[in-house]
Amino acid sequence: MNDDSHIDEINKRELYNTQAFDRAILTLSSSALGLSLTFFKFVVPVEKAICTNFILASWILLLIAILSILLTFVTGQVSLHYASLNADKQKKIYETKIKFWTKVTYWLSAIGGITFFVALMFLVGFVFNNI
Repeated sequence: MNDDSHIDEINKRELYNTQAFDRAILTLSSSALGLSLTFFKFVVPVEKAICTNFILASWILLLIAILSILLTFVTGQVSLHYASLNADKQKKIYETKIKFWTKVTYWLSAIGGITFFVALMFLVGFVFNNI
């Protein structure tokens, strides 16, 4: 395997892993939000719930996770747009614009993952205190 095909293979795997991660965070965050709303409404009556700040923090963080992952689709598309417009231009200009949007996409994905896991901690704390 030559160097170019090896690098192409690594890039394909990285793209697949990123897509799988984003899809998982989006699905799990949406599901956790729905389940927590159901739990809060039907399992623990609002008037008997304690540590409601935990569930509120969880909802906010889950929404941030969902929004940040949705934004990765937009920033990824912008990155691809710049790639298609600038592919034939000077390599330095091309790489600068692509790298910026790629970094934005990476950080939004990381924010989505981090906020999802912190939201789960708050959600577990709420459930633990109310069972």
